Amino acid sequence: MFIVSDLKEKVRTKKAYYIVGIILVICVFIGISYALWILSFNQEDTNMLASDCFQLTFTEDTDAISLDKAYPITDEEGKTLSATV
Repeated sequence: MFIVSDLKEKVRTKKAYYIVGIILVICVFIGISYALWILSFNQEDTNMLASDCFQLTFTEDTDAISLDKAYPITDEEGKTLSATV
């Protein structure tokens, strides 16, 4: 009687380990998939495009737009401003 009860307990324990193992594998798979999905790449070098019939060169002489000490204004106020600094 005790042998059958002990055997049933071992089977339950083994099933529990399998279920926990499967859940762990699924969680790892989901975590890796999510990490790959949100992975982003930053480009450091320039884009190069070549064509036999068309040539275009784009060169920026200045840095990015600088808005020092700027604050939001309405469209009406913005229309009254001049385009030069």
